[in-house]
Amino acid sequence: MKITTPTDCDNCPEKRLVKDFLIAWHQGHWDQINNTLHTDFSFHLVEKSQTLSKDDLQLYLNSQKKLEHLNLEKITSSGNFGACKGHMIQASKTTNFAYFIEFSSVESNIIKSIVQYNVNQM
Repeated sequence: MKITTPTDCDNCPEKRLVKDFLIAWHQGHWDQINNTLHTDFSFHLVEKSQTLSKDDLQLYLNSQKKLEHLNLEKITSSGNFGACKGHMIQASKTTNFAYFIEFSSVESNIIKSIVQYNVNQM
């Protein structure tokens, strides 16, 4: 999988955390993902109106097709929130995405929740 990321992420630990987490997420590295999730973690996939618990997340991630390209275009963080927009190419189809990540506290690298928006390009 080809991965493209912003160059300014290494200057900010919070942006680096979001970047590293989303790369692990799309590569299916469950141990790395699981170590950063709060026990009451929730994942909401907006276009499917679906909310998954931490226990259901691994099955969801394992069911995803492998990506050809992951492009994390913009990453931002403020307080206990992080966000990323970009696109992914999977089976020659491009999907634009946005992730909104809530950390358990300002000082924490433990993720409490993620909301994901996907829009497929025609």
